[in-house]
Amino acid sequence: MIKEYCENFYIEYIGSNKANTLINGNIYKVVDIIENYYYKIMDYSNVELIVEPHLTKIFPILKVKIDENIKKQNEKMDQRYVFTLNDLLLNKVYNVISIETGFIKDDTYRIIDESEEDYMYPKEIFEIVEDNRKIIENIKSPTSHNKR
Repeated sequence: MIKEYCENFYIEYIGSNKANTLINGNIYKVVDIIENYYYKIMDYSNVELIVEPHLTKIFPILKVKIDENIKKQNEKMDQRYVFTLNDLLLNKVYNVISIETGFIKDDTYRIIDESEEDYMYPKEIFEIVEDNRKIIENIKSPTSHNKR
Protein backbone atom coordinates (compact mmCIF):
# COMPACT_ATOMS: atom_id res chain seq x y z
CA MET A 1 0.00 0.00 0.00
CA ILE A 2 2.48 2.71 1.07
CA LYS A 3 5.89 1.12 0.49
CA GLU A 4 7.30 3.97 -1.59
CA TYR A 5 6.37 6.54 1.05
CA CYS A 6 7.47 4.66 4.16
CA GLU A 7 10.17 7.18 5.08
CA ASN A 8 7.38 9.48 6.27
CA PHE A 9 5.33 6.78 7.94
CA TYR A 10 4.89 6.28 11.69
CA ILE A 11 3.24 3.55 13.71
CA GLU A 12 2.12 3.19 17.29
CA TYR A 13 3.05 -0.15 18.82
CA ILE A 14 -0.01 -1.78 20.40
CA GLY A 15 1.43 -5.22 21.17
CA SER A 16 2.79 -6.38 24.51
CA ASN A 17 6.20 -5.16 25.64
CA LYS A 18 8.74 -7.22 23.70
CA ALA A 19 11.94 -7.89 25.67
CA ASN A 20 11.83 -4.29 26.93
CA THR A 21 12.61 -3.13 23.38
CA LEU A 22 9.21 -2.16 22.03
CA ILE A 23 6.88 -0.40 24.43
CA ASN A 24 3.13 -0.47 24.10
CA GLY A 25 1.88 3.01 23.19
CA ASN A 26 5.20 4.30 21.85
CA ILE A 27 5.54 5.78 18.38
CA TYR A 28 8.14 4.41 15.95
CA LYS A 29 9.27 5.46 12.49
CA VAL A 30 8.97 2.83 9.76
CA VAL A 31 12.26 2.59 7.87
CA ASP A 32 11.20 -0.12 5.42
CA ILE A 33 8.42 -2.54 4.59
CA ILE A 34 9.58 -6.14 4.17
CA GLU A 35 7.83 -8.43 1.70
CA ASN A 36 5.00 -5.87 1.44
CA TYR A 37 3.85 -6.89 4.90
CA TYR A 38 6.26 -6.54 7.84
CA TYR A 39 7.38 -3.15 9.16
CA LYS A 40 11.05 -2.59 9.80
CA ILE A 41 11.38 0.02 12.52
CA MET A 42 14.20 1.57 14.48
CA ASP A 43 13.83 1.30 18.25
CA TYR A 44 15.14 3.88 20.69
CA SER A 45 18.48 2.05 20.98
CA ASN A 46 19.02 2.37 17.19
CA VAL A 47 18.32 -1.34 16.71
CA GLU A 48 16.30 -2.37 13.67
CA LEU A 49 13.33 -4.58 14.48
CA ILE A 50 10.73 -6.31 12.35
CA VAL A 51 7.12 -5.91 13.51
CA GLU A 52 3.94 -7.48 12.22
CA PRO A 53 1.31 -4.89 11.22
CA HIS A 54 -1.39 -6.38 13.47
CA LEU A 55 0.73 -5.30 16.46
CA THR A 56 0.62 -1.69 15.32
CA LYS A 57 -1.68 1.06 14.20
CA ILE A 58 -0.88 3.96 11.92
CA PHE A 59 0.08 7.04 13.88
CA PRO A 60 -1.29 10.10 12.09
CA ILE A 61 0.86 13.17 11.59
CA LEU A 62 -2.34 15.20 11.43
CA LYS A 63 -6.03 14.55 11.73
CA VAL A 64 -8.02 16.57 9.23
CA LYS A 65 -11.49 16.93 7.86
CA ILE A 66 -12.59 18.35 4.56
CA ASP A 67 -13.47 22.03 4.65
CA GLU A 68 -17.23 22.26 4.19
CA ASN A 69 -16.95 25.49 2.19
CA ILE A 70 -14.52 23.88 -0.28
CA LYS A 71 -16.90 20.96 -0.79
CA LYS A 72 -19.78 23.37 -1.52
CA GLN A 73 -17.66 25.60 -3.77
CA ASN A 74 -16.48 22.57 -5.70
CA GLU A 75 -19.96 21.98 -7.04
CA LYS A 76 -19.97 25.49 -8.53
CA MET A 77 -16.39 25.88 -9.76
CA ASP A 78 -14.17 24.36 -12.42
CA GLN A 79 -14.37 20.82 -11.00
CA ARG A 80 -10.72 21.05 -9.99
CA TYR A 81 -11.17 18.78 -6.96
CA VAL A 82 -14.10 16.64 -8.04
CA PHE A 83 -11.96 13.55 -8.52
CA THR A 84 -10.49 13.93 -5.06
CA LEU A 85 -13.61 14.80 -3.15
CA ASN A 86 -15.62 11.80 -4.31
CA ASP A 87 -13.79 9.51 -1.87
CA LEU A 88 -13.94 11.91 1.09
CA LEU A 89 -16.92 12.30 3.38
CA LEU A 90 -17.96 15.63 4.81
CA ASN A 91 -17.43 15.89 8.60
CA LYS A 92 -15.35 12.70 8.76
CA VAL A 93 -11.92 12.99 10.37
CA TYR A 94 -9.12 11.47 8.29
CA ASN A 95 -5.59 10.50 9.33
CA VAL A 96 -2.73 12.12 7.42
CA ILE A 97 -0.03 9.46 7.25
CA SER A 98 2.51 11.69 5.50
CA ILE A 99 2.95 15.21 4.20
CA GLU A 100 4.48 15.25 0.73
CA THR A 101 6.33 18.31 -0.51
CA GLY A 102 7.22 19.38 -4.01
CA PHE A 103 4.71 17.04 -5.65
CA ILE A 104 2.27 19.57 -7.01
CA LYS A 105 2.41 23.21 -6.00
CA ASP A 106 2.58 23.00 -2.23
CA ASP A 107 2.35 20.33 0.41
CA THR A 108 -0.12 17.53 -0.13
CA TYR A 109 -1.57 15.21 2.48
CA ARG A 110 -1.37 11.44 2.04
CA ILE A 111 -4.65 10.09 3.42
CA ILE A 112 -6.33 6.72 3.48
CA ASP A 113 -9.75 7.65 2.13
CA GLU A 114 -13.06 5.82 1.76
CA SER A 115 -11.58 3.62 -0.97
CA GLU A 116 -9.26 2.23 1.77
CA GLU A 117 -6.24 3.20 -0.33
CA ASP A 118 -3.82 6.02 0.34
CA TYR A 119 -3.95 9.05 -1.96
CA MET A 120 -2.52 12.55 -1.96
CA TYR A 121 -4.86 15.49 -1.55
CA PRO A 122 -4.15 19.24 -1.66
CA LYS A 123 -3.84 20.57 1.87
CA GLU A 124 -6.00 23.63 1.17
CA ILE A 125 -9.18 21.54 1.05
CA PHE A 126 -8.80 20.51 4.70
CA GLU A 127 -8.96 21.99 8.14
CA ILE A 128 -6.68 20.53 10.82
CA VAL A 129 -8.46 18.86 13.72
CA GLU A 130 -5.39 17.46 15.55
CA ASP A 131 -1.68 18.15 15.01
CA ASN A 132 0.84 15.50 16.12
CA ARG A 133 3.94 16.99 14.48
CA LYS A 134 5.51 17.93 17.83
CA ILE A 135 5.28 14.31 18.99
CA ILE A 136 6.90 13.10 15.77
CA GLU A 137 9.70 15.68 16.03
CA ASN A 138 10.63 14.16 19.39
CA ILE A 139 10.77 10.67 17.85
CA LYS A 140 13.60 11.68 15.54
CA SER A 141 15.95 11.62 18.52
CA PRO A 142 16.58 7.91 19.26
CA THR A 143 17.42 8.71 22.88
CA SER A 144 13.99 10.14 23.59
CA HIS A 145 11.31 7.66 24.61
CA ASN A 146 7.93 8.86 23.47
CA LYS A 147 5.03 7.54 25.42
CA ARG A 148 1.93 9.58 24.72
